[in-house]
Amino acid sequence: MLLGASASVIAIVIAVSYYAPNRSLHLVLIGPVKLKYIAVISVILYILQIASTNSGGNIAHLGGAAWGLLWAWQVKQGKDISSGFEIFMDHVFTWFKPRKRNLKVTYRKKSPQKMKDWEYNASKSMQQKEINRILDKIGKSGYESLSREEKDILFKMGRKNQK
Repeated sequence: MLLGASASVIAIVIAVSYYAPNRSLHLVLIGPVKLKYIAVISVILYILQIASTNSGGNIAHLGGAAWGLLWAWQVKQGKDISSGFEIFMDHVFTWFKPRKRNLKVTYRKKSPQKMKDWEYNASKSMQQKEINRILDKIGKSGYESLSREEKDILFKMGRKNQK
């Protein structure tokens, strides 16, 4: 499953070594080695091994190295040559993204049958106080002074009383 991943790894190694050549990497049994030396030695080894049994793999590694060098060079100049690919991949991934369903969330109050008597009475009292406040406001300032929420409350209560 990881066949060919090493070419992308060498692309990253070359890109990072071009971008920060003096950064050190601590290798087991060797110690700290600057990235630029790791990159140069890797490329030389891939070139020397082209004539071996895995010539395709070594050519792929050199292609990855070339791509990493080109990409890092462009990034240092302020250009991102991979942005078009990134946009393309964003479009591809949206094809497989599950669609959002427009769900409407509603909150239901307890029905009067499930409310205790005191809860029902308190609820009705609060509703009546709100209606009285809105009606007083209409009496003082007129219907146009009501906010959208207050008009909605009146409309809903009027429909509820018609049923």
